[in-house]
Amino acid sequence: MSSVAANLNTPTKILEKLSNSDDSWVRRKLALNPNLSVAIFQKLVNDENKKVRHNLAQNHNIPKHLFGKLINKQQN
Repeated sequence: MSSVAANLNTPTKILEKLSNSDDSWVRRKLALNPNLSVAIFQKLVNDENKKVRHNLAQNHNIPKHLFGKLINKQQN
């Protein structure tokens, strides 16, 4: 499933389902996918797994307002 999460051609509906995965490895790969919707970015910003949030910070397509929220979360 992690390869599907990282695939640039995966449809948004599948990405949304993967964002609910119990497997943090899948969510970590998903966080690096540049084709995420704002809703998925918002969900991953609040992920309990620090490595998911770390990968999300490396995603160049994260909206600026969510990047700021992510940085604040990482500092706490």
